[in-house]
Amino acid sequence: MFTRLFAIILLSSMSYCALAVSSFSAEYQLSKGAFSLGVMTRTLNVDAAGRYVFESVMEANAVVSLFTASRVTEISRGRIEGSRFVPEYYRYEKNSKKKDYELSFDYATNVVMRSDNGPAWRAEMPDQLLDKLSYQGQMITDVAANPQTLNYTVADRGKLKDYDIRNLGVEDVETTLGKFRSIKLQRGDKNSKRQTTVWFAEELGWMPVKVEYRDKKGGLTTGLLHTLNSGD
Repeated sequence: MFTRLFAIILLSSMSYCALAVSSFSAEYQLSKGAFSLGVMTRTLNVDAAGRYVFESVMEANAVVSLFTASRVTEISRGRIEGSRFVPEYYRYEKNSKKKDYELSFDYATNVVMRSDNGPAWRAEMPDQLLDKLSYQGQMITDVAANPQTLNYTVADRGKLKDYDIRNLGVEDVETTLGKFRSIKLQRGDKNSKRQTTVWFAEELGWMPVKVEYRDKKGGLTTGLLHTLNSGD
């Protein structure tokens, strides 16, 4: 439940003039109903040359960590060309170690491959292929145009996946930082109850302020923006 939610929460802040992307650090409080689950921190660092490092760290609270991984880390590294994320490396780490993996993106041979000790996998890269973090940054740049749909091809553990996202309109979202008018986007798995809904606030540079993940059993988990620090 946690891992899937954290992989698809979409966090970034897009206001950097030259690159259209700025550095930031954001913290989200995670809950299921009235029950607190833990905290997730997302950090994006972009240098003057357009190189980026995007990191996500989830830490479950003491009770939740008895039933699931207490810490999940994801990191994406690459470059930004104009307003497009171009990933070069992605790593997923879980404190159980069993599901750790790495992906390398080789643009000279146009191949994406696993470079860890897990099962060998490689595939030819389609145009504008993203990983499970960089697509989230890309989504921010694209949502500013208020599209009716968004479509991405994403490299996962050992396959390429198509992410189809639809626009559900505008709603107000209340957070600890205030109330924000937000665009509401949703991605659902085919033939499944699984759904992810994300609210993006224009006032915060299209920072996602709320995420809801409904699992295959109908359970609803929520992530709500708690703190935000933007870079220069």
